[in-house]
Amino acid sequence: MFKRMRLGTKISLGFGLLIAISTILGFTGYYSSSRGNDAVTELGQVRLPSVQS
Repeated sequence: MFKRMRLGTKISLGFGLLIAISTILGFTGYYSSSRGNDAVTELGQVRLPSVQS
């Protein structure tokens, strides 16, 4: 299948795959960062005030 493809098609598929992987990694990083921020906010607003009392 890949032997019959033209070079331009192979390069385009490679870049498309690279863009797809980069997009998935970007969304995963954003989601993880958002969850971490929520955890830190909860820690600062909910749990730490009880320690200070």
